[in-house]
Amino acid sequence: MVYGNRPQTDDDWRKIWIKKLSKKLSLEQIGLDEINKSIAVINKYLIENKGNPRAIPIQALDSFIVSNGSDAIDTLFYFYQYIAESVIHCERIQFHQNRNVSVTENADQNDCDFDDTTDCNNNTTDAFVNNNERQKLLEDLKREINVRNFSSNTLKNYMAGVTQFLDRLTIESSKDWIKAFKDHMIYLRDERKLASTTINLYANSIRFFIEEVLDIQPGEDILIRMKTGKSLPKVHSLESIKKIINAPTNFKHRLILMITYGCGLRLSEVHSLQRGHIDFERKVVNIRKGKGKKDRVVMLDDALAELLINWMKTGGGKVYLFEGYTDGTPLSRRTIEKIFENACIKAGIDSRGGIHSLRHSFATHLLEQGVDLRYIQELLGHASSKTTEIYTHVAMHKLVAIRSPIGGLLKKD
Repeated sequence: MVYGNRPQTDDDWRKIWIKKLSKKLSLEQIGLDEINKSIAVINKYLIENKGNPRAIPIQALDSFIVSNGSDAIDTLFYFYQYIAESVIHCERIQFHQNRNVSVTENADQNDCDFDDTTDCNNNTTDAFVNNNERQKLLEDLKREINVRNFSSNTLKNYMAGVTQFLDRLTIESSKDWIKAFKDHMIYLRDERKLASTTINLYANSIRFFIEEVLDIQPGEDILIRMKTGKSLPKVHSLESIKKIINAPTNFKHRLILMITYGCGLRLSEVHSLQRGHIDFERKVVNIRKGKGKKDRVVMLDDALAELLINWMKTGGGKVYLFEGYTDGTPLSRRTIEKIFENACIKAGIDSRGGIHSLRHSFATHLLEQGVDLRYIQELLGHASSKTTEIYTHVAMHKLVAIRSPIGGLLKKD
């Protein structure tokens, strides 16, 4: 039962997920039969696995795929990529897509007709770990991450990176960790088509796993990282920023864009910002446990402060400044990203760089105003000044003042 238009039970939440899926599928160029078939698969999946689909254990996902066959794989991947948006679940589903076989844990070998040289259900004989061993290794990894008090983002990324590495590892490849590591990096580049920076993040997770969980010291070769290009941050002009902020009709959405740009916040910081973090007396915003678990203080513009006061007075946010369906629960990061993307589409502005481009624009515009780079470093929470120095390459106030030497050649005598 839903009271006050708010979901109260697992069944209420299941209906919300199904509604989101149905709405998304209706926009695709597919027939009604295919839509109904996909909805039926996800409905069954959510009935069997109650609660938040992002929190459904990987073992339960594996079990569902085993029970429902390959027909469920593509539908589950679509659901986790576009609706529930879980990287870890997508990675696991891709493992099933790539191998197109069932996991060994629930295979019924009594139904198999095989001799000594044949595998039941086409499961590979050279698998490095079975599901139980794999789960134990991942639990050990999680423990090592938590005992170091790494951020939730680091936990999520490391778990995803190592999960995929384990899924591709065999007994043979595990005999040479350096080669297995390098082969996996090449696979991520050539098969997955991932960017070098993303691959290097995966490499960090695998290195941590090998050294801290397996307690193997593979040497300096594990430090190898792919060469990355030197791309400049995406920066919007002041006029474009104004159009982006004014594009949404929803005041809450406009306010999210305002505070992201006006305070130079990261997506995670907007997501976790609480009412109590705003100090109206000192006109500052206290950023708690930002990147690297560091606190910092950023300025709060007078006009923005007035808008925030009105937002709070009218009941905006009970705990977090921007909340979702349930009181006390922050608006999801993906929803915040979509607010920015939709605003850019409406304003006719390129959304590449995502909502983080508002933070880049904040820093660049401060530099163009003549603010010292050291103060910008503090406002952004950068540990190193080298990170902040990249904005000197996109700030235009100095560049436009430089005169090209061709000017002298083109001068009329």
